[in-house]
Formats: sequence, structure tokens, C-alpha cells
Amino acid sequence: MKKKYSKLIIWGAVILSIAAIVVLINNYNSNKNAEINSRYYQGLISRVQKLDQTLDRIKESDANGNAVPEFDVLLDINFVNDFFTTIKEQTSGFPDVNVLRNDFTLFRFEYANVVRKQLESNQQDAEIQLKVAHQIKLFLDELPEEYEDSTPFSDQFNAAAQHIKTLTHLNF
Repeated sequence: MKKKYSKLIIWGAVILSIAAIVVLINNYNSNKNAEINSRYYQGLISRVQKLDQTLDRIKESDANGNAVPEFDVLLDINFVNDFFTTIKEQTSGFPDVNVLRNDFTLFRFEYANVVRKQLESNQQDAEIQLKVAHQIKLFLDELPEEYEDSTPFSDQFNAAAQHIKTLTHLNF
């Protein structure tokens, strides 16, 4: 009878050991995913800050008729847009960025039309520039400072993304 209990105890210890190893591996992987997502999120913040700085330079300069600053903004919009694709492809567990990526794509096309009109008329549209700069600043200000794998982070991220939706119809 004593042998039966010792075998049962050994099997129980083996099963508990295996379960503990599985839990530790899962915990390690989720921590690694959170670390990767955090790095990509900081990259996104950096690219949006660069876009904001480029927009600020346009507001400060008086480059009427010069489309080069507008192309710089368009280039930064492309970098942000491409980074959403990178986030989607390289992360797991990150909040859904498909809608925001699509909105940024629409914004990119709208802003390209603004630049084209500027080249045709040789004048800048200060109202559109102010609207874009204001919405990008609101987007940046409302983004969470650091990545967290949580519902409040996702909610705050999605709320900030609403500021980009208003930029999808610049020409109307």
C-alpha cells in the first residue's frame, strides 16, 4: 500500500512540475510580447512627434507658394502610415490598428491632393494646415504615454485615433 502512494505522489509531482514549466514559459512569452509591443509603440509615438514637429515648422515659416515643406509633411505621414503596417505585421496582442491605418491612408491621399492644389495655385491653404496641425497635436496628446496590455490602454488609444478620422475629408 505504501508503494502505491509513493508512485501516486511521484506522478503528482511530475504533473505539477510540467504544469509549472508550461506556466513559466507562457508568462515569459507574454512578457516578451509586451516588451516588443512597447518598443513598437514608442516608435509610433516618435514618428507622430516627428510629424507634429514638421507641421510646427510649417506654421512658423512663411513659405507661401513653396511646396517643399508640404512634401516633408507628406513624407512624415507616409512614415507613420507605413509604421502602422509594421506594427500590424510584427506584433501580437497590440490593439487593432486596421481602422487607424486605413484612416491614415485616407488622410495621406487627402493631404497629397492638398499639396497638388498648392502646386497648381502656387498658394498654401492656411486653414487646412492649421486643421491638420491641430488634429495631429490632439492625437499625440491623447495617446497613452506607455504601452500596456490592458483595456484602458486600448480605450485611450482608440479615443485618440478619432482625431485622425476628421482628417480623412480635408477637401470638403
